[in-house]
Amino acid sequence: MQSRPIVVLSSLIGGVVLASLIPLASAAEATTSPAGAQVTVHANSGCGGITKVYTPAPGHALSPQALHLPSGQRGIWDYAAKHHVRWLSRLTCRQLPRKPVLRPAPGSATASISSGNWSGYQLTDPSADEVEGFWSVPAVTGNGQLDSESSWVGLGGGFNSGSGELLQDGTESDVSASGATNYYFWFEDFPLENQQMVTNLIPNPGESVAADTAYDTSTGTTFFTLCDFTQNICVDGSQVTDPPGSSVEWIVERTMINGNLPPLARYVAETFSNCLYFDPGNQNAIRLIDGSPSPITMFNNSDTLSVPQSINSDGESFSTLWKNFQ
Repeated sequence: MQSRPIVVLSSLIGGVVLASLIPLASAAEATTSPAGAQVTVHANSGCGGITKVYTPAPGHALSPQALHLPSGQRGIWDYAAKHHVRWLSRLTCRQLPRKPVLRPAPGSATASISSGNWSGYQLTDPSADEVEGFWSVPAVTGNGQLDSESSWVGLGGGFNSGSGELLQDGTESDVSASGATNYYFWFEDFPLENQQMVTNLIPNPGESVAADTAYDTSTGTTFFTLCDFTQNICVDGSQVTDPPGSSVEWIVERTMINGNLPPLARYVAETFSNCLYFDPGNQNAIRLIDGSPSPITMFNNSDTLSVPQSINSDGESFSTLWKNFQ
């Protein structure tokens, strides 16, 4: 997954989860988490750096507190508990040839930013250690080439973000030259690994999904949480990573493949909601609008490709509009 923004121009502007729904691993595989009896930890392999997958113990919800994460009782965790989602006890993946070599150029946290591959919002917060967002998987069309569109949330990829990792997860919507489409969940620790395509939870266009990325500073562990609320299935896995940079993102992207930027698949419009993030020691969610975010417009030469709209009155949702392929 192309994961750092290509900056072209910057200009300053003024519950309970039902136990019967949880697929359990073998007794040898499942162990009790140090967080206590509320969580069951399953060993995982063959999925990049993901070494553990978490499910709630019978009679409990998988809460961020049980995982020692900073977020409070709202958003993805509450929604999953209220809807009694099925938490997968294993994560399987396929590594894709998508690993960027570019880093972001310096920018301003209060700038309106133009980028060759990103569209959405980013903000600077050196303390942020969790971010989440909800959206519907966009149905995409192409222009006879290999086109891509990726929707994701992340920590550490933006401007003035420093040298930390970009930790991110979301959905991808691709169109082949023949018009065949491919939709999938993914996660990535950039720049240490390529994009990991999730193969045992496949979203469909139009389905309601959510993603959460969280970094536990005490253990150097990143949690990637992906949910398909239309299918009522979620998965949560962790891997040891370096700390993220000092930014927070909600992004639509055209994914760099083998060093080249493909056309942006036509997605028409994308709406992000529950755009929340968290700081250590504070369980109160911070809304997107409260972080002084910067809008990012995607363009190629003189052609505008994707434009973020103003943040809605709730302070935590916005839309992006597709304009051109390339």
